[in-house]
Amino acid sequence: MKILILIAVTIIAVGCGAKDESTTETKPPEIEKEALPPIPDKVTKEFVMNLWSQPNDETDIIKEVKAHVKKSGIWILTRKRGPNKNELVNNEQAKMTLKFTNQRYMVWEFTMDNATAYSAITYDFEKEKYHWWEFGEDSGRAFFAQYSGQLLDGNLIEWESVVFPAFENGKLKIRDISKTDNKIEMVSELWKGGEIIGASEDIVIWSEELPSRSGKNVNRDQLENRKGIQYLSDSDTPYTGKAFALYENGHKSFEENFNKGISNGLQIMWHENGQKSFEVIFINGEAVEGSYKYWNEDGKRVLVNP
Repeated sequence: MKILILIAVTIIAVGCGAKDESTTETKPPEIEKEALPPIPDKVTKEFVMNLWSQPNDETDIIKEVKAHVKKSGIWILTRKRGPNKNELVNNEQAKMTLKFTNQRYMVWEFTMDNATAYSAITYDFEKEKYHWWEFGEDSGRAFFAQYSGQLLDGNLIEWESVVFPAFENGKLKIRDISKTDNKIEMVSELWKGGEIIGASEDIVIWSEELPSRSGKNVNRDQLENRKGIQYLSDSDTPYTGKAFALYENGHKSFEENFNKGISNGLQIMWHENGQKSFEVIFINGEAVEGSYKYWNEDGKRVLVNP
């Protein structure tokens, strides 16, 4: 969802042999199509960045967009990629900050390693299809891509590249496999000359609310476990927010995200010297397979089977 053009950047390398303001679900309102702001004939980076600069507003979004992704907030993406679907040999992780704006758009910031991208999605009632524009930078190089989407059964969408300068004569196809309020699964294929030269599988999991509403961040000692649910010691409401722990030297040792008292999202641990030691993604209290990562005290990645 680097989600689209950055999928291509990473799977090309393998295929060619190189190494919230509210998260409460509400029924989207019926909006008069004539009252919607028009889709520009040419969508520019400035237009997308202007959408991104606006506050999240989920109360007045067309249902065609809100049905695609129901929640604003921070989403964590875990990706497996390779030369084809049977050889997904590389693992990656990214962060998406997603919100809704201007009655008809879903916009997000996507960060992975040295790449950052800003995207916008909307539905075109006249052409009866979805549009997706993406502008970004990867290791100092700017990129742009555009995709067209068709609705499948169950609010799933199938995407195909329309403008794809990063890979001449190539076409990227993306398809939703399953979708819930908190989790989306997708597959992608990069085609050239009638053959698949790269593939990936993505799992995107909702982690936490947008920063304006998810400001809670408490010491782990302030929480207590009541039958598997975490509460602030002076509260009867299951805790939503971050929890952390510190070493005696003041460095952070641990950070975890909770949603309604259950681990949900990214969990991180650090060595005492401040280097990251471990991270894993949880959804509804269960660790996501393939999301485990380990580092030594020098900050080097260590491959360990969980």
